Amino acid sequence: MCFAAVPPIELIVQMIDFLSATKYRCKDTLFLGHCKLVGSYDSGLVQYVLEGCEKLKIWHNPSADWVKVEGSLPYFLQGHNFTFSTSALIEAVDEIDALLGGVGLWGGIVNQFEFGAIVPVEDKPKEYITRHTARSGSHLKKVHNEKYAGKFSMWQKPGLDLKVYDAGANILMKQGLVRRGVIEGAGWNPDGEYLKCEVRYNKPAALNSGKVVAVEKLQNQIFLNMLKGELMEEYHLLAPARALLPASDKKDLSTLDIVVRTLAESCGLSLEEAKRQIYRTINQADCLSKADKDSRKGQIRKALAKVEEAPGSPWDLTERLEAALDDEE
Repeated sequence: MCFAAVPPIELIVQMIDFLSATKYRCKDTLFLGHCKLVGSYDSGLVQYVLEGCEKLKIWHNPSADWVKVEGSLPYFLQGHNFTFSTSALIEAVDEIDALLGGVGLWGGIVNQFEFGAIVPVEDKPKEYITRHTARSGSHLKKVHNEKYAGKFSMWQKPGLDLKVYDAGANILMKQGLVRRGVIEGAGWNPDGEYLKCEVRYNKPAALNSGKVVAVEKLQNQIFLNMLKGELMEEYHLLAPARALLPASDKKDLSTLDIVVRTLAESCGLSLEEAKRQIYRTINQADCLSKADKDSRKGQIRKALAKVEEAPGSPWDLTERLEAALDDEE
């Protein structure tokens, strides 16, 4: 079945999305009649799916007396994750809880969840996605996937994943014409460009002084306000590239100068990151002596010294994210 979409009174661009939550001590109330069996495993786990606009995974361990719910709450309730308000989240959890027999899902323990915001942008999302790199000392590690190059970037550090991706492309890839019409009613402009910045928390207790996070906390405004601040802090671990000022003298545009400029601009690298990558290539050249390597690094250093970066960055999402996170229901 597919439940009615939340009325699009206003565009709510900040949201809880994916949720994995476990409810313990539920055998007296758990009802699985609305679920479709997927399979049983030697570990004792039984997997089901619960049908909404999209499926949720349901894992049950009868002997240990727990049930786990996994999936996207907005996709389950309304068939898309372009908008999703706190009231819609409450509706989704209440609906899942009722379909499972009233197990008390609000009292379940959050294993993982996502919180993010969608922002409209002026240029193609690829221009922003490719021009963000992890800041030095951020402990973020880029996860490379050429399949999604220019549409999706993810960085990881212990406990969380930070994602920036093309929200419009995500809609076009996943939705049929009927659902696209529903999303347009919720505020999506098919001719617009949108980015989503999102954090998946794999260890939610880190947000709660080491204590488990109950599902009911996800509707708490104080907790949600904290998540907004956390999202901004995580985003600021990324460095948006700066535009390069044009050269004013042809002596600053030797062949090497042009190559260095093109590398920095086309790859969305800061000058410092461009230097690090070129130095890495030089260092890996076994056919070069130390003196050869030092000489070539010196040439690169001189070429980079001629290049000036513009103040600020046209690809910085800070103001857009702050505006999105200031929206209230």
